[in-house]
Amino acid sequence: MASPKIHPEFKRIFSDMVTARRMLHAWPELGFEEVKTSSYVAEELRALPGISVHRGLAKTGVVGIYRGRTASPTIAFRADMDGLPVNERPSHFRDASWVSKNPGVSHACGHDGHIVMLLFFAKVLVHLYPPSTFDGTLVFVFQPAEEGGGGAEKMLADNLLSVGDIKDIDAFYGIHLMSGVPLGKLAIKSGPIMAGIDTFDIHVQGVGGHGAMPHQTVDSILVATALVQQLHHIVSRNTDPMEAAVLTVGKINAGTAVNVIADSAEINGTIRHFNAAVQSVLHDRIKTLCAGVAKAYDCTIEAKVDPEYPPTINHEKETEIVVRSVKKVLGEDGILRMQKGVMGSEDFSYFLNVRPGAFMFVGAAVSDKDINKYPHHSPIFEFHEDALLIGASIWLQLFEDIFIQPSVRSGLTAMGTGSRL
Repeated sequence: MASPKIHPEFKRIFSDMVTARRMLHAWPELGFEEVKTSSYVAEELRALPGISVHRGLAKTGVVGIYRGRTASPTIAFRADMDGLPVNERPSHFRDASWVSKNPGVSHACGHDGHIVMLLFFAKVLVHLYPPSTFDGTLVFVFQPAEEGGGGAEKMLADNLLSVGDIKDIDAFYGIHLMSGVPLGKLAIKSGPIMAGIDTFDIHVQGVGGHGAMPHQTVDSILVATALVQQLHHIVSRNTDPMEAAVLTVGKINAGTAVNVIADSAEINGTIRHFNAAVQSVLHDRIKTLCAGVAKAYDCTIEAKVDPEYPPTINHEKETEIVVRSVKKVLGEDGILRMQKGVMGSEDFSYFLNVRPGAFMFVGAAVSDKDINKYPHHSPIFEFHEDALLIGASIWLQLFEDIFIQPSVRSGLTAMGTGSRL
């Protein structure tokens, strides 16, 4: 594999990138609570010449606008900022100084790295390419609440498409670090790349009573466990086997004591899908099974199924723009063309539902040997920090390919523009 093409400025400031990433890792904040994180991002952006900063979209969102000689094209690069409600378990290679200081919260999905890649790209960009050297407008989107809060949708509702003095955004691009993809690779596909997600909440109302007298009760735990078994048959027996779908029961809450038959139980979970037909089947079958089990056990079951994030669907033109740019950074063999999407979900989907764009996975495996050792959303999640250099370099190459004419770029290189930071 060829060595990634990393701009010298990123190499020079790499230690600063690592320091910033570890600082952010030590203060993870949940969705819409990224007060400290967003303040840091806003202060860093305000220190850069030519970038106007706008705060308050979706409560804690931060937007930077960097305009060249003309308004068009207007392109958005996005990084998400929130952590997860995960108790971090420090792994063997982590310095205790940057383990999460916020109990019960962790950057267990790499969002700290996303912030750093986009922010330090901005730091390099304003010195390599002053406004007089390019046509168009770059919008830096630092988004809150990706992990279940729908921050992307709320930023759109808060007029992201017309923030500041921009008229519209022509396309969105997003990077996600992936601990399960080898370092030096980028995984991408056009079409559905990540699944849609809906949540279900089921309330079972039985009749409680003494643990020694079950005949006088309707045992809600018995009903709930029977229902869970039935729910897991939906995908295997009701959806087209050629279509991807996942149903997961993530929580069951019931009971107060070992000698008390619980009168009620709560079942909570998610469903994942790539198309509306499968989504409809999943919704209908959950409700039908709940009605049937309620009748069989002579109890009441209420089922609520709520859409959360739609599928993330990359646009073909923008996907190929990414591929062409990334080949210049990682080489021909650096591109992994995904044959199918992943069942995880992303609220970047909201951006792609209203404008063209592409979402990509930057390889960040700690080692090729232990490719799946540090999974996302786990207490031991980790990524290789060299991926910060690759992600920032991809942002820079993508900017150059969209905004800078080749003749202009070669002229700036000859003048040594890249040495002033």
